[in-house]
Parts: sequence; structure tokens; C-alpha cells
Amino acid sequence: MKTKFFSLLSFCVFAASSAFAVDTFFFMGGSDGAANIANDRSQWVNLSTYNSSGDTFLFQLFPEGTDDRVSTDKGNYRAGAISSDQSGMITSETNIIFNRYCLGEVQPDGSVAFNDANVKNPSPIIFNSDFTAGNMFARINWTVDFQFAEADSVTLRVSEINLNYISNAHFTKTTAGEAHIRVEGSFIWQGGDNLYLGSSSGFIDSFYADSIEVWGPKTTAFTFNFYVNEIDAATTNFTSEDGNCATVNFYINKLDASQALFYLGTTTKLDDSVINIDFSYLDTDGIGAGEYRILSVDSRSEGFTESGSLADFNINDDLLDTMGIEHNFEWDGQNLILNVTVPEPAEVAAVFGLLALFAAWRRRR
Repeated sequence: MKTKFFSLLSFCVFAASSAFAVDTFFFMGGSDGAANIANDRSQWVNLSTYNSSGDTFLFQLFPEGTDDRVSTDKGNYRAGAISSDQSGMITSETNIIFNRYCLGEVQPDGSVAFNDANVKNPSPIIFNSDFTAGNMFARINWTVDFQFAEADSVTLRVSEINLNYISNAHFTKTTAGEAHIRVEGSFIWQGGDNLYLGSSSGFIDSFYADSIEVWGPKTTAFTFNFYVNEIDAATTNFTSEDGNCATVNFYINKLDASQALFYLGTTTKLDDSVINIDFSYLDTDGIGAGEYRILSVDSRSEGFTESGSLADFNINDDLLDTMGIEHNFEWDGQNLILNVTVPEPAEVAAVFGLLALFAAWRRRR
């Protein structure tokens, strides 16, 4: 497929081991307790050499002028050397790395040594205005939180995102008015446990990716949590290389009668896996009668039942029941549809009239 070819090709270019033409920037984060601001160019360093062989658990960052020591002294980790020229800027053509790292120290004999005391694990990482880059690679162990803050609207726009063996990866809207994520190529989940796009207190406004992919084997459980108002993907694969399927949770905040909330394109899941749809955070103000497409896949998707069955979904609609919103769900083989019925005004008036008569009768007794 064209999309897959682009994804693999771009990743291979990014992972090339040598001094290279494509600028690659490494995020060091704020110093002396300062906030980690991705939009602050001073918190990044341009690499003059990048060696992608080895474990991503710890990135060995070599001081300026030590390019010749990278292959010799990096150990079994990925590594790069800080360039002597830091005049470049991050653009749509440059690649970026967020990684747990250790800054090396030059020894008297010219070698570079790495001290555990110099290990840094920057998080949270804040985007406080629009941010554009090429391929984005992230390996912040245990937990990383990419936050959208301060501006009226913040868009993260990249060619590819690879989240690599992160236990808990968050993309959180904190104080931004709107937060958007746009990935022109692949959004890749590899080896991690829990992905959170948005949160119950801050839904991501839109998420676009040409493909959503799980790379490699995954022998333990993993979960995708989508607190997103709108998703648009050409292809989506929720299964790992060894046949495990993510637990997938879609949380709904707003309804839109004009389009599907979650369009997943050609989607792959296991036949017996269930997608969870949760209306607990739905804003019910102004909901009218009508048909709402909640989730859509195309005809080439795998793992879904034919029309007429809701077996692929576990739907929490308790809030709709509590609010007295008459509704039902249907699956036509490609679209999960919420049908809402709102009583006509005359019917509402009749109900209130009966309630008033009942109250008067109770008072006379």
C-alpha cells in the first residue's frame, strides 16, 4: 500500500546511522527546574551525528566536537553528538526526538563517559503554540505527558509519530482553548501499555492520521483511550504483530449530525474484541432528534460483524438514560449510529399537564 510504503521509508531515513543531510533535533528540556517547552528552540540541540543502533531505553547524548567517539563509546544505546552549528530551526523537513537521555562528559584521554547522575527524563512537555516538524520519535520511559497550553488554539503537525515502549503516553489539553493533532503519515504505537489522547477534563478537538498502527509484538495488555471530539484516519490497526488486540475506549463529549465522530477507515481488530463507547462525558445541551454516526469503518475492514448486531461494541449510555433522552443504537456493518427521539412539544405539554393534575389530586387528598 502507498501509505505503508511512505511510513516505512520515512522511518528508515530517520533511523539512518551516520552524519546525515536531514536535520535532526534532540529535546533536552528546561534547565534548573524550568518548564519543558517544546516551542522554545533553546531547549533543543541539533545533532551532527546520529547512530540509531541499540536500545532506545536511554539516548547517549555526546558533547559538541565528539562525533568521532559516538560509535566507540555509546554502548548498546542509540546516540548522537551535538552539532557545533545551532543556527538551524525546526521545520516540516526536520526530524525530532524526545527521549530519556544522558549527557556525556569528555575524559582526559578524549573518550566520552556517561554518569547516571546526568540522566534526564523530561515530562511534561508543553506545546504553547503551533508546532510543525517532520518525523517525531518519542521514548520517555514510564510516563510522558505532551500538553497543549496557553494559546487559544494549538496544533501539533508532523509527518509521523512513533511512540516507542512508553508505559503511559498522554496528549493532554490543559489551558489551550483548542488542541489539534495532525499526522500526515503514520501514528505508530510500539511496545507501550496505555495511550491517552485527551482526558476527561480536556478533550482533544481533532486528531487526523493517515494511519494508526501497532508495530511489533505485544505479549501484555495495552489500551487506547480516545478523549477526542473528531478522529479521521485512512487506516487503523488495533492488533499487534503477534495477534493481540488493544482495549479501545472512545469517550464522547459532543455529537455532530453532519459527520462521523470517529472515522477509522480500513480498520483491523480481532473478531472477538469489543470496542468500548462511553457517553459519560457527553454535553447533552441542545441535543435534537436525529441520526448521529458515532463510529465508521470502510467495507475492507476486518473483525466486525455484519449489520444488525451490536456484538462489536460495549456501549455505556447510562447518562442518556438518566437524562431521559429516548434513543437506540444500530450497526449497519460500517456505521455505528445513535438514533435520538425527542418528544414533540404537544407530547411534552401533555406529560407536564398530567403531572400537574396528579400533583393537584395529591394535594386534595
